[in-house]
Amino acid sequence: MIAIRSFFFAAAFLAAAVISSPAPPAGFNTNRDPTHKACDPAPGSPAHPHVGSAKCFIQETDRHPYYLTPELGACGVTYNDNMLGACLNPGWVESGYYNSCGRKTTVMNPANKKSIEVVIIDSCISDDAKHPFHCNDISLTKAAFLALGGNPDDGYLANNVKWYFNDQKK
Repeated sequence: MIAIRSFFFAAAFLAAAVISSPAPPAGFNTNRDPTHKACDPAPGSPAHPHVGSAKCFIQETDRHPYYLTPELGACGVTYNDNMLGACLNPGWVESGYYNSCGRKTTVMNPANKKSIEVVIIDSCISDDAKHPFHCNDISLTKAAFLALGGNPDDGYLANNVKWYFNDQKK
């Protein structure tokens, strides 16, 4: 009899624990790959872009952006040279607290004042230890690269660019 009471008590306790566990925030990446450091702030942080009080964080690249070779990207999109798309550090995509696949993003070239809107379609890393691909870096599809004034013979823009997610408050 005591064993039955103990069983029911344990079952009730576990049920209450499951019911009272908070659900992950809307858009939370429940399949987050911890292989790479997240680029976005942890959920609940006042600086998080999905929190109502978040400000627009304009990123400036460390690397001169280059254009991508078409392929099937980490976001499940097979992209081509004609798409206006971009690639970010895995910490914004599969390793981010919130997966940024599909987010509309504005990219600005301060050298010629050109600006375009792209969609995040892939994640990028660098194999060059001397020139890592940081959280603030971005690479572009050929169409986006050319729209910002890139020279396809060089394969990269001659200067750094600035970018931000369009869904952040300005």
